[in-house]
Amino acid sequence: MGEISLLFSLRSMAKNQYLLLSKYISLHTHLTHQMKISKKDFQEMQKKYQEEVGQGKPGKNPKGEVSHQTDWVFFDRETLQKILDQADQDGKTGGIKFYFTEYSESLAKKWHPEDPDAYCGSMTLVLKAANLINGNPMDVELTNPDDPDFENNGIKCPPSCK
Repeated sequence: MGEISLLFSLRSMAKNQYLLLSKYISLHTHLTHQMKISKKDFQEMQKKYQEEVGQGKPGKNPKGEVSHQTDWVFFDRETLQKILDQADQDGKTGGIKFYFTEYSESLAKKWHPEDPDAYCGSMTLVLKAANLINGNPMDVELTNPDDPDFENNGIKCPPSCK
């Protein structure tokens, strides 16, 4: 009887280690993948947010309404610093504008092909360098219009809750 229990325990441990390794690989891939997005993609996300969650309605995905909305979004220091480097270096005027947005079905599939349903209809943040001009935060426009200057390289919960 003890050998059978030990065998099931070893199988369970192997499965748990596999799941942990899979989550680590997925998280590592996410952290090392730059998520610069185009203005067009940003506008699509912003529009979806404004039509749904921004109006007090639940987000929607192909399965229906999103019942558990985003709890938090984590951005690493490197991502934040790259954005801050685009803004005025004066600590009182240069900064980051955080836009509330929502993943559309097409963009969830584009950026998270491994599990787009976990993202579609959920809120996220898109970041953009900004400067205060006469007390109003104004987006910094980069000199190369082909270079995406919106960032969405965060890790959000769900699905990456610990």
